[in-house]
Amino acid sequence: AGGINQFLFGDILAVTQQHLVIMAATTLIGLGLVYRFWRGLLSLTLNQELAAADGYDVRVNRLLLMVLTGAVVGLGIKIVGALLISALLIIPAAAARRFATGPEHMAIGAIIVGIVAVTGGLALSLLINAPAGPAIISVATAFFLASLIGNNKIIQR
Repeated sequence: AGGINQFLFGDILAVTQQHLVIMAATTLIGLGLVYRFWRGLLSLTLNQELAAADGYDVRVNRLLLMVLTGAVVGLGIKIVGALLISALLIIPAAAARRFATGPEHMAIGAIIVGIVAVTGGLALSLLINAPAGPAIISVATAFFLASLIGNNKIIQR
C-alpha cells in the first residue's frame, strides 16, 4: 500500500513493528559482518589491486559491500524514501570525515551523526509538522555545514 509520494519521500508512519524487528536484526548482522571483514572492506574501497595483493578475496568483499549497501538502501527507503536515501548514506560520513583521524573514527562518527540526524529529524518533523524524510536529511545537512564551519573549510576558501 502507499502511493508514489510514500516511495519517493518515505513514510515513518508506514513502518510497522515487523519492519522494526527486521531492521534491528539486519543492523546487528550488518555490524557483525562489517566488524569481521573490516580490513578487507576498507582495503577494497581504497584500492582493489592493493586489496588483492594484501591477500583479501576481492570478489567476496565486493559482494559483501554490495549486499550491505543494498540492505541499508532497502531498509532506509521505507523511512526517508528513494530520493533521499543516497543523502542519508553520504552526508553523515562527509560530516564525520572533517574530524576523523582514521577510517575507524570516521565510521563511528558517521554512525553517531546518522543516529543524531534521524532522531533530530524525527523531532523536527513532529515539531513543525513536516515529512520525516526531508526533516532527517535537513538535520544531517546542518551537521555537515556545521562540520565545514567548525573545521574552517569554508573560511579558508
